Amino acid sequence: MAIVRLLFLYPHSLHRATLIAGACRAVKVFQEENYLANWIQALFNSLPPEDYVGKTLVLGGDGRYFNVEAAQIIIKVAAGNGVGKILVGRHGLLSTPAVSAIIRKRKASGGFVMSASHNPGGPDNDWGIKISEIKTADIPDVDLTALGVTSYDDFTVEVIDPVSDYLELMEDCILNGVPLEDFGDGHPDPNLTYAKELVFIMFGSRAPDFGAASDGDGDRNMILGKRFFVTPSDSVAMIAANAQAAIPYFQSGLKGLARSMPTSGAADRVAEKLNVPFFEVPTG
Repeated sequence: MAIVRLLFLYPHSLHRATLIAGACRAVKVFQEENYLANWIQALFNSLPPEDYVGKTLVLGGDGRYFNVEAAQIIIKVAAGNGVGKILVGRHGLLSTPAVSAIIRKRKASGGFVMSASHNPGGPDNDWGIKISEIKTADIPDVDLTALGVTSYDDFTVEVIDPVSDYLELMEDCILNGVPLEDFGDGHPDPNLTYAKELVFIMFGSRAPDFGAASDGDGDRNMILGKRFFVTPSDSVAMIAANAQAAIPYFQSGLKGLARSMPTSGAADRVAEKLNVPFFEVPTG
């Protein structure tokens, strides 16, 4: 069994970091000694052991600055707490929908998404994650650049392709799809201001019929048609209203619909019209 080391706790104000469905702060805050390890350990402390001991968890993120270093910390804390296996995207990459798809396909117990959502990335910007003493396993860093399985007694890390499982659900034509730690100095919030290149194409004389933009971790989006756009806060409602007819995965109908608290109430009306369960959830 891997040796477990106990790390000294610093009095970080972790309660102030957990503002949404996870933590989002400046990169420099997460780089403070043991700060991230504190947060991950606090999460494990809040869960019943049967939810993670010997179980499989998924780990990935949007490719922003600090993700690779954070992945190594999370892997060690998971191993120290008895997690059986970690599925981590190659180079630490996985979008939020991809994490969800992998959890369902591989029957994992849960997952970590390393992302500050639509906030800018880079050493002077933000980093985030969503989903006493710190227990970390005394194991080497994992090579996140190569696909494959690495075992440490009863703990296993599998580096997986960050796209292949999700590709079974989606096919995309992608603009600005090369992962960059600082998002090419661009802002990842998908709206008319920050997605100018896409807007120019969609309002041009040879505009295609459909366009869409998403943020770094793939859970915020904007939909455009030929020379018109859907208000970003209405996009979930637009997708839900047309899902059964237009998206093969939902051809049997939606099971339910959820939106974050500040999102447009249009989704509520779609859920009522489709007669499916509706949930309002925290932002994140």
